[in-house]
Amino acid sequence: MDKQTTIEKLLEKYIQQGRWGIHERLPSERELAEEFGASRNTVRFALRALSGRKILRSRRGSGTFVAMIPEKKVQGNAAMLLLELRLEGFRIVMPQVIASYMIWMTPTKINELESLLSRVGMALRSGDRNAFAQTQQHFFAQLIRHMDNSPLETSLSHLLPDGKGFSRLLEQQGLTRCEVLFSLLASIHNALRHVEPALASQKTLEYASMLGEFLADAKQYDNWKRKETCAS
Repeated sequence: MDKQTTIEKLLEKYIQQGRWGIHERLPSERELAEEFGASRNTVRFALRALSGRKILRSRRGSGTFVAMIPEKKVQGNAAMLLLELRLEGFRIVMPQVIASYMIWMTPTKINELESLLSRVGMALRSGDRNAFAQTQQHFFAQLIRHMDNSPLETSLSHLLPDGKGFSRLLEQQGLTRCEVLFSLLASIHNALRHVEPALASQKTLEYASMLGEFLADAKQYDNWKRKETCAS
């Protein structure tokens, strides 16, 4: 595998893991070249390749930004099963993780999460369900990174719903249900800010349970559609 392809795959992996969220700017070509030990031209071609796949978007004079969180190559029933497993793992593990976040919490980290929460709200108000899903993923990915524990970060990142499956799941929900989901996320952040671990854990469980309800409804709808198709 040549250097450009290696860098392209690494950048895609980092975006999937939440290192950079939707609409967030990547480091400069010079900074990336230093990180990967490559020439700026090699990095530039890797960025162009990802831009060609609509994962990145360049703005003249502003830099390169994440346009889409790439989806892992899983489709059909397997994609639904993967999303179901991630959401169940999230429901079981994340409330405890959120409760222990107080150990690593600082005002700066809380402010970073607040900024991400604002992006989630903006995506909801604009009606962009894709951004609404992916900014939520970035909120939790950023929270996990705050723990400064690479093995833990890698393990927990596999519990975060990602890709188009999560976006499609939220696209099927009405505005009211999405507003309730956002209010739960805001409650999680508020509990963290006021150092209330039990409340933060409870709201995280409610948030995860609501996502589980969304998925159950989606599966029921898909089953109904398949029966209708077979009947016709």
